[in-house]
Amino acid sequence: MSGFTISNINFELGALLDIGEIIELKQNAERLKTFRAFGLSKFSLSEESEFSLALKSAKKTITESALDPSCIDCVIYSSSTLSNHDSKKQELSLMMKELLLSDVYPTGVFLSRCTNFSVALRVAISKLSGDGFKNVLLIVSDKADGVSHKRVSFVSNHVASDAAMSCIISKTLKIGFEVKCLHHYSDQRLWCINPEQQFVEYLNKISEGVKAITQQTLTISKLDRSSINHFICGNYNTSIMNNYCRLAGFESSKLYMKNLSSIAHAFSADQFISLKQVGEDSTIQESQIFMLGSGDYHWSGLIVKKLSVN
Repeated sequence: MSGFTISNINFELGALLDIGEIIELKQNAERLKTFRAFGLSKFSLSEESEFSLALKSAKKTITESALDPSCIDCVIYSSSTLSNHDSKKQELSLMMKELLLSDVYPTGVFLSRCTNFSVALRVAISKLSGDGFKNVLLIVSDKADGVSHKRVSFVSNHVASDAAMSCIISKTLKIGFEVKCLHHYSDQRLWCINPEQQFVEYLNKISEGVKAITQQTLTISKLDRSSINHFICGNYNTSIMNNYCRLAGFESSKLYMKNLSSIAHAFSADQFISLKQVGEDSTIQESQIFMLGSGDYHWSGLIVKKLSVN
């Protein structure tokens, strides 16, 4: 899988507010105290649409990449919070027109929830491998609407943030991060488990999934844990993130959590936002990073290597 890069990662958030402003937590002092104890402080709330957030992020990515829009062969748009995809076609088309991508047909990725980022990446790599494409614009954008996608989860004790992320996936650009390995694992039996009523069984299945995807990814990549410098997962809370790191078999010192308190859980944009911030550390050169994706029943393991800056 070597030869593909992730670069020019950007993101867009709404207003950053204290989690105490969320009605479900404002009315439950004990819950709020628990969430704060788990490292949560701020969340992103946007009055703009998913597409408006995506447009702002994508503009930054294209400008930063210095690519002419005509050099972008494909747009992959991913979201797990669009309640009606068909009704959003016009908004998506207008967003692409604004980006000067009028002759680029979009591809959608919607079903893997918090693992959408890695499924979208796999689709991008497939396009680059088999369709003669050179550069793909990948966009992830989600908003919690308070109905079908609630702001707060009392099962996993996380707070959802409105956010968009964008980046360039390329086989010609040699900047950013090189993709070393990408693997997915699913367990459809999880859909048969009610996490509120069968919490222990649910946790056991999640734990099995984290262990399985980590070992499978490392085996395929022929890397061992000692060669991994950083471990990135979704921004749920300190307890879950530390547990995922432990289940994956990495030392806690490798776990990246620096933006948990300031951003909370930006759906499937979490991992790439964290990757951008890891990459901005000038002291880190040619590090290998393991990125864990964890959805409702789907896991992904992504290993990337930070490319040195000449």
